[in-house]
Amino acid sequence: MTIYNLSKSGKTITWTEWKKHDGCGIPNSEIGDISAALGPEDGWKRKGVTLGDIADVSKVAERKLARYVKERWQRDDLVTVEYA
Repeated sequence: MTIYNLSKSGKTITWTEWKKHDGCGIPNSEIGDISAALGPEDGWKRKGVTLGDIADVSKVAERKLARYVKERWQRDDLVTVEYA
């Protein structure tokens, strides 16, 4: 199984940039914990939340975001790969 994580560069992408480029959302199962840590999603632009901030709270969300970067954006420089 291939597991994608965000690279150091991938973690610097802001939520604003992510949504501007049609990035996927956060898994519903993770949004509660992430919002508890970072505040409501509608305030993330103002706060400058990055994908790294999200990854620090939820590994599940990080992997979903990283897979999207790899498959949709086709940016290998923004992800790292694990094999399990």
